[in-house]
Amino acid sequence: MKAVNRHVIAGAKIIGFLLLFFAAFSYGMFQGGFVSWFLFFSILPFALYALFILFYPVQKIQVMREIAKTDVSEGETVRMKMTVRLPFRSPLFFLTLLDEMPEKLAKRGRTPYKTLLFAFFKKELAVQYAIPNITRGEYVFPAVRIYVADWFGFVEKSRRIPCEDSFLVYPAVVDMVYRPFENYFDQGMATVRDQVKRDSTMAVQLRDYQPGDRFSWIHWKATARRNELMTKEFEQRQTNDIMIVLDCSPSGTFDLAVKFTASLIQAVIKKGGQAGLYACEKERHYFPVQGGVFHKQAMFYFLAKVEDESAIPWHKQIENDPVIFLQNINKIFVTTALREEDIEAIGKNVSPRGAKLLVCVKGNDEQISPGDTKMMNLAKNRGIFVKILREENFANAFGGGMDR
Repeated sequence: MKAVNRHVIAGAKIIGFLLLFFAAFSYGMFQGGFVSWFLFFSILPFALYALFILFYPVQKIQVMREIAKTDVSEGETVRMKMTVRLPFRSPLFFLTLLDEMPEKLAKRGRTPYKTLLFAFFKKELAVQYAIPNITRGEYVFPAVRIYVADWFGFVEKSRRIPCEDSFLVYPAVVDMVYRPFENYFDQGMATVRDQVKRDSTMAVQLRDYQPGDRFSWIHWKATARRNELMTKEFEQRQTNDIMIVLDCSPSGTFDLAVKFTASLIQAVIKKGGQAGLYACEKERHYFPVQGGVFHKQAMFYFLAKVEDESAIPWHKQIENDPVIFLQNINKIFVTTALREEDIEAIGKNVSPRGAKLLVCVKGNDEQISPGDTKMMNLAKNRGIFVKILREENFANAFGGGMDR
């Protein structure tokens, strides 16, 4: 319906302009004299240009987009270069170029880039623009729109040119010093300054092989007896290895939770430990506890694209997905709100052999409410330590003890 209305309006404009032109011509023919013919010849150039626009091959215009950098970190500036190639040199005075905005940028208040290009007898035009302070996410630019028109807008032509390009914005990372915390053996939970590895000489028991287990941990005799891969379970008092469980529930501070998660992963791997990640967005995503640059890059790629669009409550994910509890290592749960059902689910389902830390990320202007204090006391009774962090405190999140 909109397309039909647009064509009707365009047709009406053209008919109106033709009527105006023939009226001026008729006035000159019947009236005669300098004034009437001057009026006609004054309109003639505009009429010829409108006729030229009417037959101009807009469908042959080509547009290319170049993105200076396709892997960007949050907060950086993304620079674009648009190149327009016209089919031939012509007296086309100007054209309008509009770069269609990705939906994510539109939701965040950004307006599409629109510019006027003067193309008089030029065959190629180029223009550059920048998107400053870009936020985390994957951005896909689908197409470019070209508009040409006569001086008064009686004749207008446009074309949508598919021109898909994309870039990925990784979450910003804070230089965090990670200090591992002890398991519940002797002193309870506390930070330690020295890196302590698991004692691989003291095998406590055997268990089924789990993703992320090292090759050297496999017990070959038990594997041969059962015809299934069996892994040695070692005594561990302190470890750098962690499993991060990210809450993808809709939240206004979800990007801060992602920023903290990315910073924590980098800090753990830099410390020499291994990190895993679990998140349930529209789909379940699981990265086993591993180390190395490629594993870190895979998790960062996911964190660049993840959205707070989980349709399943977080406590249901914790209760129903056993992959979270595959290994008896320290687990850090990252959320943006303290909820009773989440705390109960963590307390009931996570193995006591791995320390449990619940990190609640808040904005710099958010205050700790009485409800938060109540949830922290509940978590303490369930054997869960709670840490409330603001963005300004990320760098020292694990420094000087684990208080709020």
